[in-house]
Amino acid sequence: MTTLVEYAELNFPNHALEVAEGSLPLTHRTAVAYMVGRKKTKEVERSLRAANSDVPIGVAILQPVPAKMHQPGEEVVADPRRRIIAGVVIGALVGAGLGVIIGVIAGSLNVGAAAALLIAVMGGVLGLVLGGGGRDSGPHPWVLHGGPRSTVGVVAAYFDEESDDMLAMATIMEQMHVADVRIVSETGAWHAPNTAC
Repeated sequence: MTTLVEYAELNFPNHALEVAEGSLPLTHRTAVAYMVGRKKTKEVERSLRAANSDVPIGVAILQPVPAKMHQPGEEVVADPRRRIIAGVVIGALVGAGLGVIIGVIAGSLNVGAAAALLIAVMGGVLGLVLGGGGRDSGPHPWVLHGGPRSTVGVVAAYFDEESDDMLAMATIMEQMHVADVRIVSETGAWHAPNTAC
């Protein structure tokens, strides 16, 4: 089972935990909201507690890790944009290398060039996905403006099953104009509110 803190740290790898209140294990249906800023996080927490005092609320506030705290060479891994670019470049280079090998084995420059181009593109796409670019796909991309260099808040309301109370909490989160609202399971799988898993 995953706790709110573990889930927050997994989703914001370039941040370090500052505050954690009520970090319970995620339940089968946990309404989770992401936002930028400590003040906004506290506002959302207060609104949720006021709406239904019977629902357990968890809060995690994470600070960006200053660049000097990274190990040498870790800067690429810590910045999501650099991680995606590195994934694309590495995937394309590996793909091009495989294409050249195929060309040498086939004994044809044209076959080698075509294979190198095709496999480089496929390698680049695979590198994009593995590097984290998949977060920006689909109808609900993972977007947190200012997130990499700002304080990030994660607020959760814990529920055991889909219910009107859970949807009401998710609606309150959305009405407060947070960056994203998700319904998360105990394994970390998620879906947007009012949609099926």
